[in-house]
Amino acid sequence: MKSKFVVTVEFGETDPAAIVFYPNFFRWFDASAWRLFAKAGLTFDVFREEFGLIGAPIVEA
Repeated sequence: MKSKFVVTVEFGETDPAAIVFYPNFFRWFDASAWRLFAKAGLTFDVFREEFGLIGAPIVEA
């Protein structure tokens, strides 16, 4: 299964040198992971109801 998530980096997500503020990558990782899960039929409700999970933490990158 393939999934593509395109991010447009806004000016406010960078520092004065135009380098992306690194914690933003975790927001984008999370958003792309949830879109991949949804494509596989695993919505947030499925995680909660079938697996008893309230999320899928990103603990390491």
